[in-house]
Amino acid sequence: GPPGSGAERLCSMVADRYLHADPPHFTFDQIVQDAMAAGTVAARKLTRKVNKLSKKPGAKLPLKMRTKLVHKRLMSNVCRFRGYILEGYPTTYEEAKALFTEKVLEEGEEEEAPEEEEDEVADAGAEDMEEGEEGEEEEEAPAPAEEEDEDEEGDGKPTFQLNKAVVPEFVVALHSKAEVCKTRIFSGLATRPSNEEEFALKTAEYYKANFTQDGTPGTADFFSEVAGAQVLQIDADASNETDAFQSLRVYLESRGQFFNYLKSEEERCRDLSLEVAHREREEDERARAAKAAQEAKESELRKATADYEADRRKNIADSEATHLENEVLPLRQYLMVNVVPTLSEGLAEICKEQPEDPIEYLAQYLFAHAQDIAGSLTEL
Repeated sequence: GPPGSGAERLCSMVADRYLHADPPHFTFDQIVQDAMAAGTVAARKLTRKVNKLSKKPGAKLPLKMRTKLVHKRLMSNVCRFRGYILEGYPTTYEEAKALFTEKVLEEGEEEEAPEEEEDEVADAGAEDMEEGEEGEEEEEAPAPAEEEDEDEEGDGKPTFQLNKAVVPEFVVALHSKAEVCKTRIFSGLATRPSNEEEFALKTAEYYKANFTQDGTPGTADFFSEVAGAQVLQIDADASNETDAFQSLRVYLESRGQFFNYLKSEEERCRDLSLEVAHREREEDERARAAKAAQEAKESELRKATADYEADRRKNIADSEATHLENEVLPLRQYLMVNVVPTLSEGLAEICKEQPEDPIEYLAQYLFAHAQDIAGSLTEL
């Protein structure tokens, strides 16, 4: 679809629903970025070329190089055996033909060696760039003379056939007005292009390649006429995202349930429920552990507080006892010197005489010896 039609959101929903955990959902820009990040000499050449083209509005990499980069990615095992989603590419009939058709080999003609490493793809692209530095932009222009040559030369031209190893089984074309696409981009519902100038340029390129007045076939025409695919046409302006995805589901499952070694929807729901229950149990365990740790901390704090209070009380009691002892010492000394000796002698006399009234006897004894106590006090 045109830039801003919302293809990236629908592609992400399809990838999440039908592909594995790390779905091969690609855009051409992503494929180029991955190739430039390879860290090889060819990758560095590719980077320089992309940086150079970025300064020229509307300039593109050569068609042959674009085709090799995307073809290499689609021939990876994960794409061949698990499926892929290619978003926003091809954008023209020529790109689709170059990517999804292959040359029919003549008798005795040898097939080109397959490119096993990403470096070889970048190297091939680098060679194309070096050989055609000046004529790249001309390659992007339509070449009607080539069609005339096909009519004139006939069998002399190489023939091409559909490359079933990479051609998609399902094709979706989104339709949206330019004004709505622009609103969708700048409201955050679509991510590309990033500025108004780029949006206008890419929109013009898209409509020029797919809605010509002279009957030139567009991208969708290649898939319906050459690839024999039933192209699903979705009006992105007339349907919301949910309705569009529901139409996609019906279209994708029209030939039966997918079998790409993925779990069924019932299994996915069950696994999701188990995962939610597992997370809840983990949260409960963490909460219980946190509560137990808090209670243990509070218990230790209470014990420490109680021990501190007991030590404080003991220190206070010891201090008071020492203070009392220090205060009582002069009184004891006084009693031992002045009272205890006479009192002890009086008590001894009572034990010896055993009078009928010991209290009275003791009083008389103390009174009689009062002068002795007074004399000792005078001496002191």
